[in-house]
Amino acid sequence: ALLGRDTIKPNAETLNVPYISKKVLTMMSLSPFTVFAAITLASCSLVSGFNLGTAFGVPKLTQNPSLLKFTEDQSGTLLNIRMDIGATVNDEKKTSNNGDFSPASRFAITGLEVQLQEKDADAYPHPKMPGVDGPHPELSSGARALKLLQFGSFISMNGLEQVELENGCWEMVWREDAPAGSLVCGFDLLHEAKRNDASLTPGKVYMTFPIWTEEGLAEAQDIKKEKEAIFKKHLDEKDLQLEMMQETSNVLMKALHYRNAAAAAEKMWMTDLKTIKMVPSNDEVIHLEKNGLLLTTKGLVWRKEEKATFKPADHTLLGTAIISNPV
Repeated sequence: ALLGRDTIKPNAETLNVPYISKKVLTMMSLSPFTVFAAITLASCSLVSGFNLGTAFGVPKLTQNPSLLKFTEDQSGTLLNIRMDIGATVNDEKKTSNNGDFSPASRFAITGLEVQLQEKDADAYPHPKMPGVDGPHPELSSGARALKLLQFGSFISMNGLEQVELENGCWEMVWREDAPAGSLVCGFDLLHEAKRNDASLTPGKVYMTFPIWTEEGLAEAQDIKKEKEAIFKKHLDEKDLQLEMMQETSNVLMKALHYRNAAAAAEKMWMTDLKTIKMVPSNDEVIHLEKNGLLLTTKGLVWRKEEKATFKPADHTLLGTAIISNPV
C-alpha cells in the first residue's frame, strides 16, 4: 500500500521500519469517514467544540463568551434535514473494507423540518444532551426547545413511511478560542424505521453539526491549505524515493530508498491531513442569519443507550445528516 498514491495503509508486518510507531500505522489505515466520525463524536464527549486534533492546540474547558448570544440569535431558524442511515462502522458484516457504510444497507430519510427556539426545553421531557448533561456542562448553552414542523419519511416495501421523532431539543457547545463549536439536536424515536438491513430502533437519536464563525473558518482553511502543501511535498518525496528504488539494482540502495520513502510516508501522516481535511470549503457551509455564523451542512446521526454515558465508546454511529439551506 506504500506504493499507492491515493491511500496509505501500511502495517507493522509489511512495513518493517523500526522508527515508525504502531500507533501511526494503525491511524493511517483509518478511512476518512471514520476519522470524521471520531472527530465529531469526540466533540460531544469532550464538549469542547469541533475538535480538529492538535492543529489548534490543547483544549481549554472554558465557554465561548459569545455562546449564549450565538444561541439566542438562532431562535426561529428553520432547517430541512436529510438523514442517510446505514450499517454502523463497527458492524463488520455490513461495512466495506475501509470502514465506511455499505451502500446496500443504507436508506434515506427526507423531509425532516425543525425550528430552533430560544426557550429552555425544561417544560417537557426531552433526551439528555451531550453538552449540558455531559462531563462539562459549563460549555453548553443548555437544552433549548426544538419545534418539529414535519416528520421525515422514507420508502420501504410498505410504501411511504414516516419517522416519528418527538421531544426534540437542541444545544450549542463551544469552547473559548476554539475555531468551531457543535450544534446538537436530540430526539426520542417512538417506532422503528427499517429498510432492508438498515434500521433505526426506538430510543434516543442525536445529530451533530460543526458550526463556525467566519473568522474561525477562514483561519482553519488557511491552516488546511498549508497542511496540504506540506503533505504534497512529502508525497512527491515518497514517490521519488520509490521510483529510485525501482530503478537501482543495488540492494543497499534499494533499502536506503525504501527507508526514505517510509520516512516520507510518516511525515505525510504527521501533517494530520486526514483530520484537517474535515475543515469544510465555503460551499459546504450555510450562512445563518445572525452573527455571521456558518453551519457545516454535513453532520453525524448517532445514538446511545439510556444508561450509557456520552463518551464516544458508548455511542453507536447510525449515519450522516445533511442540512439544506434554511427553509
